[in-house]
Amino acid sequence: AAPPTAPTAPTAPTAPTAPTLAPRLTATQTRWLDARSADAATITVTIKNESSRTVALAFRPSSIALFVTTPSGATARCGTAGATGLARELVTFLRPGRSASHSVVLGRVCPWDAFDERGVYEIRASVDNRGTTVSGDLDTFAGVVDSPSPTQLRQRAGAPPPTPALRPVLE
Repeated sequence: AAPPTAPTAPTAPTAPTAPTLAPRLTATQTRWLDARSADAATITVTIKNESSRTVALAFRPSSIALFVTTPSGATARCGTAGATGLARELVTFLRPGRSASHSVVLGRVCPWDAFDERGVYEIRASVDNRGTTVSGDLDTFAGVVDSPSPTQLRQRAGAPPPTPALRPVLE
């Protein structure tokens, strides 16, 4: 015969927890630019809400970071660095399937020497909201959204890219 088992206390049914769905945001940017200089080149970054709920986002031109690769391979970061604070009225609310865009002039957000070569530049955009605070304790998106496809900028002014040093030919 089997030994008697001790009675167990009834367990309380657990309430199903509502899953907290992380917002799904995607970024796109201008694909091609042809400009005389960086002061004449404007790049547009668009954020789209792919989630099933509205997302509060501190999406401002100051939240756009640009990573530039010059024709000679040097890199530069453009945009403001560090966290920012916003008033609640400046928060963008993106409903499901909706998008918002901001444009920036490259010559105004990049270091003065970032576009001093003639040729084709590759520019990657990223919307960075880490560390952004909003007055009123609003629950806003606090992450980074990178654009998967870069912008190709052909700049017609500036110095030509440096040419590699030629080796002397020995005969």
